[in-house]
Amino acid sequence: MTRGRRIAFLLLALTPAALLAHFTWLAPESAVLVAGKPYRLQIGHGHAFPASEETVDAARVKAFVIDPRGARIALAPRRDARAVILEWTPEEQGLHVFFFTQDRGEMSRTPDGVKSGGRDRHPNAATAFRAIRTGVVYAARGANRLAGKPLGLPLELVPALEDGQLTLRLLAEGKPAAGAAIITAPPVALTSNFVSIDLTRPVRPRTDI
Repeated sequence: MTRGRRIAFLLLALTPAALLAHFTWLAPESAVLVAGKPYRLQIGHGHAFPASEETVDAARVKAFVIDPRGARIALAPRRDARAVILEWTPEEQGLHVFFFTQDRGEMSRTPDGVKSGGRDRHPNAATAFRAIRTGVVYAARGANRLAGKPLGLPLELVPALEDGQLTLRLLAEGKPAAGAAIITAPPVALTSNFVSIDLTRPVRPRTDI
């Protein structure tokens, strides 16, 4: 994130707790969005954010951008060596919202590791769950206030920025996700299902879940 005249919000992708050995995220390659110039983002995956270690299945990724006029435009995910690339050339300045979803379907944690499919395919599974990845980036220039609106994703963080204070609401199917685990990068203090970050002060290296 940057402050002052240039600001871009990076909201990490979310995954079920059972998959927290790896993370998936959506990250811009530049904090500055300029009309008429390509703006690139990466869907990364691995342990070492922001350096992606491997690609996710691009065929299951659905990606969009919402421009300042409210138009929702589909993006074409492109597989790279270690990440999935999204690219968009904005026609005007103003807030752009980039987001993706990846529905991996039912997954099971078996004695042999996490496998695709539910208990019907893996009756010896310890747990079974539906795996969904989502990621959102709010990109703007000259913004110091933001009232984020839910995008209707299965799982999402909704931001609100006021006087340097950034608050994020975690929603699951449009409702507050009470009790969900939230991990931030860099680490910040967390409160319930809200994340509150003061952009006017340095972030202390602390995590509270």
